[in-house]
Amino acid sequence: MPVQIKIANTSALLDELYKVRHEVFSTEEGLFAPKPDGRVFDRFDAYPTSTNIVAVIDGRVIGGMRITLDSGIGLHADDYYDYEPMIPAGAARASLGHFCILKQYRSSQVAYALMLMACYYGCSQNTDWVLAPVNPSIGRMLGRIGFNKAGDSFEVPGIASKVLPMILDVRDLQDIFIDFLRQNDLYNFLQSYECHVFNPDETIIRAGDVGDMAYVILEGEVKVLHPVDNSVLATLGEGDIVGELAIFMDDVRTANVVATSPVRAMTLHKDIFLEFLRSNPDEALNQLKLLGRRMKAMVASYG
Repeated sequence: MPVQIKIANTSALLDELYKVRHEVFSTEEGLFAPKPDGRVFDRFDAYPTSTNIVAVIDGRVIGGMRITLDSGIGLHADDYYDYEPMIPAGAARASLGHFCILKQYRSSQVAYALMLMACYYGCSQNTDWVLAPVNPSIGRMLGRIGFNKAGDSFEVPGIASKVLPMILDVRDLQDIFIDFLRQNDLYNFLQSYECHVFNPDETIIRAGDVGDMAYVILEGEVKVLHPVDNSVLATLGEGDIVGELAIFMDDVRTANVVATSPVRAMTLHKDIFLEFLRSNPDEALNQLKLLGRRMKAMVASYG
């Protein structure tokens, strides 16, 4: 099923995330003692410098990760390890933590989708170094991103696992993450920090559904299909927007859109997208031109 990656910006999403943390850390992995209220959170969750990224499948929060920007009160990572000797004076720091995915949903797709968005968010805030005291079991995955070990793993009272201190100089990000940053900088003009991940043959848009959002394709390819005979009306890829026609016309979807490869697409919610276009007439004109060219190509294909 499609995976939605987004910022937990409501009380309901945060509460679901705290319960997922408890399910993973206390019930599934036994790292923390169970809490009476069935939730795991700490003081950094209350600070405005912290942002939680969540993974959602079929309306259910199934995982998450927190990124905290540096401030006068320090970082979560500082409670576990002294990173200061490794970081140049004046560098902007951030901390990753509380990475969790419910066991039944664990996959590299979900894990990397969370990591990609967390890294993008941190870099968009001009972070230079990312600190991550983590369970050694995810050390290899962080290494593929560009993290390095800051020291040996060590015991921490109250946690039934060692902690491995890892550190990232953002200049060392691997190519896949550099590409993701580039794509988001090009196409995430609304700074929504929300995307969907689709597998091949999954339906992205279904004809007849209410159109409440559009998508900017960051990676992969999709087919636009006629709702009656299933003929291919268009093939779209990186940088193309799909689903905007229903938003412009305030109507239901007129075609089906299906992923033909793994697809990552940035989400453009209707109200925010329309307000952006009202405030940016040049961009609105550009979108109308793109839509006109696509309609012309579709008409030509039936000629």
